[in-house]
Amino acid sequence: YNRRGKRTGTWYVKIDHRARVPRVSPVRVPKEDHALYIGPLTSLKTARALLDSIRDALPVHRCSDPARCGGCAFAQMGMCAGEEAGQHREVLRRIAIAVGCDPGLILGSLHERMSALARRERYEEAAEVRSRAALLEGTLATRSEMQALLDARSLTLTDERRVWWIAHGQLVAAADAGEELPPVIPGARGFTHVGAFWPPGPHREARVIASWIRRNAATLRI
Repeated sequence: YNRRGKRTGTWYVKIDHRARVPRVSPVRVPKEDHALYIGPLTSLKTARALLDSIRDALPVHRCSDPARCGGCAFAQMGMCAGEEAGQHREVLRRIAIAVGCDPGLILGSLHERMSALARRERYEEAAEVRSRAALLEGTLATRSEMQALLDARSLTLTDERRVWWIAHGQLVAAADAGEELPPVIPGARGFTHVGAFWPPGPHREARVIASWIRRNAATLRI
């Protein structure tokens, strides 16, 4: 009751390597712009921690426009692409591939960085990298599960007692085992899937359903 009416803090990490100025940045609302989004996240702090973990792994540019970078301190330390706009775009493309299908491209670099810091006895920094890497790994795993549900379009899950109909990552209907699923009025759930774009609502519900499936995987059948 006390949470009712309060604005919830929802954030995303946006990865756009196709834009005129490729960038990785925290945003409040996903758009239908062919970019990749990690989220929804519960706070700006979490979004920034994920962004820091990506920067730990790859030399992501920190300026608003790489073409105008005059060789900042991060470029001198090898932590950003400096004036090399083409290199920056390639780094962003690699991040997009990592988020979309191959997390090892980022997680492997983070493991190497953590190990290097530990060998130099910089244990506190190594622990920070490890914590951010763990957050990124868990977030990407959840994103993969959510995306699998969204891409599945429609599936039915059953156990010994119940049957559930899930479509576009949302619960459509449920019934006791042996009974027919109740009819559903077209559009009753308000599916709003457009291309590769998913608004926050279905993302949140898909995350809840994915978590439930993970906990009950031993007893569920598709």
